[in-house]
Amino acid sequence: MRPGVPFGAVGTPPLTQVELGGLPSPDLAGTIAAFNAVMGFGLVFAVSWLADDAPMTWKDVRWTAMAGVCFLFPYGVVAVTVGPELPTLLGALLGLLAFVLLLRAGHARSPIHWRALLPDLLPYLLLVLLVLATRLVPPLREELVGHVWSWDFLGHFSGSFAPLFHPGTLLLVSIALVALATSLRSALAPAFAAALGRLGSVALALLLMLALARVLVHSGMVDQLAEGAARSGGTWPFLAAVVGTLGTFVSGSATASNILFTQFQLSTAQVLQLSPVLMAAAQGAGAAIGNVIAP
Repeated sequence: MRPGVPFGAVGTPPLTQVELGGLPSPDLAGTIAAFNAVMGFGLVFAVSWLADDAPMTWKDVRWTAMAGVCFLFPYGVVAVTVGPELPTLLGALLGLLAFVLLLRAGHARSPIHWRALLPDLLPYLLLVLLVLATRLVPPLREELVGHVWSWDFLGHFSGSFAPLFHPGTLLLVSIALVALATSLRSALAPAFAAALGRLGSVALALLLMLALARVLVHSGMVDQLAEGAARSGGTWPFLAAVVGTLGTFVSGSATASNILFTQFQLSTAQVLQLSPVLMAAAQGAGAAIGNVIAP
């Protein structure tokens, strides 16, 4: 489902925007989720309509609407309350459970063997618990955020990283713990090796996008582009998502699109006196659309 794209990879695309623009994480996640929830209902019905050559009946419409609500409601609630890490994952898990229960209530079915599914679901469930604990338990959050790796380059560029709080670390820990505790232990090393083999090209692409974005910012080109975009006046909010779509269409990555254009969106919002969260959310939602059509 396309509404899941903005929060893929444990929320990496919007977390990039949070870091670049200093935006409030739950506010941004909630606004992106609202944009995608509105369009998501249309997608649910489109998929249902394409799934069968026969015309949709009122019964099909009713069940399709229920499927949409089962996913999109927890999706939005998680985005607003927790942040960008879990809307897709937790929304999908809760939506699946709710829809299966609704189906079983409406139709007599054979029993579901949840125990057989548990080994495959365990990494996701553990990841959800770790993210919820580290985001919603203040003492634990403060302890993990306090461990920071920082760097400085030539006295002009610096950065910091909280490895124990980062969702990527929690993802790796979840996978490793479940693999070590189950029969998947032997698959752990080959899986990590395969992932590391693909990491170089991905990291290089993101590094180049980040370097390009910083050149645009420090050279003043972003401000010049924002001044030009501001001439569109009140029509810019309708065009902002197109920029995000274009970025993903060219790069193939919603994260890369957000790296490249978030500062541009925020600068344009400042010139037009628009909400920075709203314009960054339009960028994130547009980047998700671009992911569908990127060659």
